[in-house]
Formats: sequence, structure tokens, C-alpha cells
Amino acid sequence: MFARVDTVVGRGGKLEEAKAAVEPLLEGFVGVEGFEGCFLLVGQSGKALWVTLWDTEEDLVQGAWGMSAIRDRLMGALSGNAGPSERFEVAVHAL
Repeated sequence: MFARVDTVVGRGGKLEEAKAAVEPLLEGFVGVEGFEGCFLLVGQSGKALWVTLWDTEEDLVQGAWGMSAIRDRLMGALSGNAGPSERFEVAVHAL
């Protein structure tokens, strides 16, 4: 399993705005081959991490089409700037 983590750094105290920015786009990921789930982590400082999980690295690359739209919406909601996007291989996964 692989993960992509997109970072946005903006103003704090905007959890609801961040959720409202991302939730309408989630349906676009459901049913995408290899998509295993996602998390939106928002700190009180205004830093947000958008984490998507994929079966294979190829699935992650193919699914990148939706990442820029979500990152752009998060930047607007948090009045922030995009940080790095990183790829990881998931070593442990339990839900």
C-alpha cells in the first residue's frame, strides 16, 4: 500500500472550512481503481495534511489527477500556501 501526503499551511481555527472544501470532492475518489481511503488532518496552527491511500504505486500516480484540486481548495479554505507533496510506502495499516 502507498500513501500520498499533501501539505497546506494556512491560518489556524479553520477546521470546518477545510472540511467543507474537501467533502464535495470525495465522491470523485470512490470507485477509483486502487483507492483505499483518505484522511484530512487539520492542526490548530493551520497546517493541514491530506493523506490518500492506494493499493499500488501505479494507482497512486494514476490518482494524482484529483490531488491538485483538493490542495487548491484547502489553500483557499485555510488562506494558505501549498507545502510539499510526498509519497510513502505504508509499513503498517490498521483501522
